[in-house]
Amino acid sequence: MIDVDLVGETGRHLTSFEMLCHDSFNTQKKTIYWIDGTVSRSYDFLTRAMGIKPELITYKEGPWSGGGNGGEALEVFVGGLEVATLVFMDMKEDPEGAFEIEGLKYSKMEMQI
Repeated sequence: MIDVDLVGETGRHLTSFEMLCHDSFNTQKKTIYWIDGTVSRSYDFLTRAMGIKPELITYKEGPWSGGGNGGEALEVFVGGLEVATLVFMDMKEDPEGAFEIEGLKYSKMEMQI
């Protein structure tokens, strides 16, 4: 947890943690929404429901992994403070996988979460 090491060095790193979850379970036969829909819903929540000015919102792309799953992720910042991480799990840990995240190999899975 790199951010914890930075608490106190700037006003942009806090130790409070709350994990909310909003899932969309997609299969090869049925897609509800995926990355574009998730980002759109997050943006609408921040700007419409929370009243945050769009110019204060920035995103940082990167990989995410944990618990044997992995995928793309977008960290969401408001005025430099991270307020959310949008995680797109569509890979499973697999020693023969074609994708690598943090030294582990992954392959695509049928479901997108």
